This record gives sequence, structure tokens and C-alpha cells, in this order.
Amino acid sequence: MIWRYMCVFVLYLVLTDGLLDGPLVYTKWGMIRGKWSRSLQNRKIANFLGIPYALPPVGDLRFKSPQRWNDKWKSIRNATADGNMCLQIEDSKILGSEDCLYLNIFIPYIPGIQSMKLPVLVYLHGGAYNFGSSDSKLYAPDYLMDQNIILVTLNYRLNIFGFFSTTNQVAPGNYGLKDMKIALEWIHENIHSFNGNPESVTLMGASAGAGATHLLAFSNKTEGLFHKYILFGGSALAPWTYHPKKLYRRTCLKLARLVGCQPKKDDDIIVSNETVTDNSEEENGGRGSDANANVSHKDYNEGSIKDDEEMVKCMRTIDARQLTKMLKHFYVWRGNPICNFAPTLEDDSEDAILTMNPWKIIKNGLFRDIPAIMEVVKDEGLVKTLDFFIDPNMEKEMIENFEEYILYLLENRDWISNTSIFATAIQDFYFNGNVSLDLKSNITEVIGDGSMIWPMLKTVQYQSEIGNSNIYFSFFAYEGTFSFSLASGTTTRYGVFHNDDLNYLFPLLNNIHQNIMSNNTETDFMVINIMTEMWANFMREGVPTAWMIPAWPDYRDYHQFMRFGIGKSPDIVIQTDFLCDRMEFWDKLSIVSTEQVESDLIVSASPDNTRFILVFLIIALLYVY
Repeated sequence: MIWRYMCVFVLYLVLTDGLLDGPLVYTKWGMIRGKWSRSLQNRKIANFLGIPYALPPVGDLRFKSPQRWNDKWKSIRNATADGNMCLQIEDSKILGSEDCLYLNIFIPYIPGIQSMKLPVLVYLHGGAYNFGSSDSKLYAPDYLMDQNIILVTLNYRLNIFGFFSTTNQVAPGNYGLKDMKIALEWIHENIHSFNGNPESVTLMGASAGAGATHLLAFSNKTEGLFHKYILFGGSALAPWTYHPKKLYRRTCLKLARLVGCQPKKDDDIIVSNETVTDNSEEENGGRGSDANANVSHKDYNEGSIKDDEEMVKCMRTIDARQLTKMLKHFYVWRGNPICNFAPTLEDDSEDAILTMNPWKIIKNGLFRDIPAIMEVVKDEGLVKTLDFFIDPNMEKEMIENFEEYILYLLENRDWISNTSIFATAIQDFYFNGNVSLDLKSNITEVIGDGSMIWPMLKTVQYQSEIGNSNIYFSFFAYEGTFSFSLASGTTTRYGVFHNDDLNYLFPLLNNIHQNIMSNNTETDFMVINIMTEMWANFMREGVPTAWMIPAWPDYRDYHQFMRFGIGKSPDIVIQTDFLCDRMEFWDKLSIVSTEQVESDLIVSASPDNTRFILVFLIIALLYVY
């Protein structure tokens, strides 16, 4: 206990002494020195960057669960620069390192009350499980630190290194998720040294980071590590959040072949055996599989495990950059699909995170019942469709190959058995039966609704109905000065882009688009102040409130949501009836009761609606399985 009081004293001493080179904090690993920065309201912020939270996952630790950090620093550790980002490709350039498990901590300077334990916000970056980092220049604390909270950002393993799997105990996968969990454990054990309250931690993620946040909230392995969560543009029910084991094994075996580490056994035999593993029932809607009933579980373990061990041993010897280069072999059309390496189901084990289909978890009420904010933006689909507006060739290719390419854009090719029926239903609803007449004006709605907005709404509905904790749903429609759509190289605005809302918690887009010589407007600052205050109050009290803003109701009773802005207006209002026609389409397209599907109920239909009923059944199989 003495060292706890000592760390508080040291923190107080250095934060009030401007003559020192930077803030110092004493931890159980030793002393670390950070640097100062300033918030939007000119408050001093202590930045501690590049702190290792786990051992480098290199050599024999590649494709294994992260190992706890266990090395004490013999001298003061310099914590003034970001740690390595994890390996990834950006514009054909390989960036980062396998040694990348680092986090950043930001603390506001509050004169006279250094002993107060502050609530902690832990942020997981997005990037399709494929790229991104906790870059402190992008995810800077400038806005949030004016709300008397602590911010933690972190790196986690990506793409092949974070999610390669043999779909058995040899290399179960989900290492990126396990990195997040061990980082949360590090925070739980060490954040008191930074004046943080380990009993008041909110986990927040954007895009793939939101999907990961939700998956972690679905696991009882994270009990006590965070107490509330916030999702931006992603959920566990999105089709890109995880891959079914059978098909994902094929993806990973393809990778092994590409680098010369293919297993000795015939691929088809290995995949067939896979359907009788412990989790086969989970991925077949609880019915199990009879397609390979003559293949024994013994054959699977004794026949393929040894070969898988040799394959993974070989994979650990391949140069990391060479492995990273292989990512290009999994894109089919213009960088799509992008979430080729992502979470998958694991056999249950001590460190397994995802052992059941997320749709079954939520329908059976097996998620952690804690408060949450869930937000989507108006034009989520622009993340995939922006190029349609600036490249006529892309529009032409899409029109000519709509049935095939729509699956890559929606990231749901693993789940659709009859692509023709699926694509036709979308054409009939969104394009009046002819995509060539009005593709650009509707394709963004298709992609946004199918891959992000509808799955998020179903998440809100299910968790509100089954759980007891408050779920707050929001729709962000404010068009501020900055947008991810500016990455197109023009100043034309095409809508509210996927994760544009993050720019009102971090000066993310301000920093990315410094070259456009624009500044936040008065209304931008208004939205920044409202969102940071709401999110901070949610962290403290479990209810998002802000001065002079209408009370934000829990979704449960009246299905109300908060709309942030409309166009350039920052008006914030409570509404009901969320995108009714579009959401009803996906409901009809995708939902048949579990009991009907599992009993193989044959639905009769008139000639006029037979096609649509078939689509219902096909997509229902998609989500139940």
C-alpha cells in the first residue's frame, strides 16, 4: 500500500512543477517520463506514450495468446513517443512491426485534487481488423481531457498476425481480441498509478474496434475489466465481425499454401473433418452437422492436428513482411472484401473469447448486461462507395457484376448461399429493379444499411428487450467542416461518412486534413462540447447528459433515439421510427424465427412472393448459423 500513496505523491509533485522536462509517474514496473500537451481549453495534459502492456508477440509467440508484460525498467523509461504500430499495408507500403503491443495514457492536470480517481475511457481503433493504430497525433486527447477523465488508447495485432487460425487448439485465432483483453487487465492493475479508477472503465470502439468491443462485452472473460461501452459504426451482429469456422479455415489454408507451409493432408479432407469439432453445433444453428456424420472426431484430432502443428511451425519461420504481402491475394475487386482476416469461433478454453455465434449469444441473453451507447452515422456506406462518385469505371464495373460484387461490398459472402435471389431482392427494393438507372444515389444506402445500420438496430432492440441495463441509440447526421470523404482529394461533401462522428471526440480529421486550411466552426465546437460532455457523464453515471440538451431516453420503453444534427445544422432532437421502410426491408429479408429454420419448415408462398420468401429463408440461415 505504501507505494500506492507514493505514486500519488510523485504524480502530484511532477504535475505541478513546470520546470521538469516532463511528467513522471512511478509504476510497479519502474518510473516513466511523459510529455506535456494542451487541451482545447488550454488545460495541461500529461501524455505517457508507448507503454508496453504485453511481451512482443514475435518468434514462438507469433499466433499465440499475448503474454503478460513482466520486465521492470532499470532506469526512467522515456514515454514521449508512440510505440510501433502493428504490421499492415497502406498504399502498397508495409508499415509497422510485430513488436507492437503498446498503449498510451493521457491525464488531465487538475490542480489541488490529484488524489481523486478519475473514470477511464479505453479506445479501440478501427480499420477492418486490417490496419490502423493508436497514433497519438490522430487520437489526440485535446477534446476529451476538458471533461476530467483519463484516456487510454492501444494497439492490437491486425490481419494475419491478429487473426490467423487453424480453427482448432493449434492456432485458435482471435489474438487481436486477446491483446485487447490483456491490455484491459494491465489497465485494471496499473491505472491507479495514473490517478485512474479501475472500477470505472468504459470501453469504446469504432468500426472494427466497435465490433471487437461488442465481442468482448459478449464474453464473461472480461467481467470486471470494463463497466460500460460505446460503439461507433460497428457491432457483433455485423456480417464482417466474424467468420464461420469452416470457410475461415479455407482462407487460412490458402495463406499457408501461398507461403509454402501448406499441410500435408488434402485440403478437402481437412475441411470436411472440421465440421465435427466441438463447435460445429454452434455454427449450424444448434442442429449439428450431418453432412459428414461418417467422419469421427478422433480422425479430426489425430489426423489433422499434427499436420496443423507442422504448418503453424512453418508459418512462424516466414518473414513477417512476406506474410503481410500476402494480404493482396485475398482481395477480389478493388480492395474488397477487406475483412478477410478477422475473429472466428474458438473451442472453449481458458483464454478463448468467442465460442458461440454472436446472434445466439444475444438471443439467449448471454451477453454482459451493462450500459451502452450505440451510434451510427447517416451515410455509413460511403466507406465502401465513395469511389463510385469519383471513378466512373467503378460504377460501370458494379453495374455489370452487381450480383457478385454486392457481396464483397457488404462483406457477407461467407453467409449467402443463393446470390442471385439475394441480389435481386436488393435491386427490387433499392433500385426499382434496375441498378443501371440510379446506382450512385442508392448504393450507399444498401451498403450502410446491410453491413452496419441494420445490425446495430437489431443489437439495440435485442439487448433492450432481454437485458436490464440502459441502451442508448443515436443517429449522427451532422455535416461538419471535416469528413473522411475529403480523402477523395476534393472538397466536395458526399454525406456523413463512416466514423465522421469520431472527429467530435478526437481532432482526428483536423489532423489528417491539415492541408485544406480549414478550421472548426462555431457549430463544430458546439457539437464537440456536447458530445464530450455527454460521453463523460455516461462514463461517470451511466447516463449521457449535457447542459441544455434534451434528456436522452433509454431505447427500451418507447424505441426513441437521439439524432445529432441534420445537414449543417447542429440541432439535437429525440426521435422515433428509425428509417422504418429500410429497416423493415432487412427485417423481412433476414429474419425467420430460429424455431422455423431449425425445424426446416417449408413456407408456402404465392408465385408473386415466392422469390422474396426464399430470400427470407436464405438470409435467416445466414444469421442464425
